[in-house]
Amino acid sequence: MALRRMAARRGMPLVIISDNGTNLKGADAELKKSISELDTETVREAGAIRGVEWRFIPPGAPENRGSWERMIRTAKSSLKVILKERASHPDTLVTLLAEVEATVNSRPITHVSNDPNYPEALTPNHFLIGAS
Repeated sequence: MALRRMAARRGMPLVIISDNGTNLKGADAELKKSISELDTETVREAGAIRGVEWRFIPPGAPENRGSWERMIRTAKSSLKVILKERASHPDTLVTLLAEVEATVNSRPITHVSNDPNYPEALTPNHFLIGAS
């Protein structure tokens, strides 16, 4: 369901890169099974099916996941501050996760200058929603 929600918001990715967790390997198999069960001709005609390649990084290769581990840590720390160890209603949690997503995607990915005449630093949100 998480992949479907993400695809509905951002479009289906062509490639998914993840570690070798057993839950992720299971998701790969489940995704392939779900796609194989679709009436591919009907879906293809509607333009809704794309092949998704799921790549797994080598086990024990943390250098291959440094940037996304940092984003995960940012998301977790944001949630901890917001929730303060309290349980939350599922609807509230979905909203909080959307806000955390916006926070993580507002981080600069280019040089940040102190010069007011210098262009604004680019963030993932510039590409996702057209604004920082």
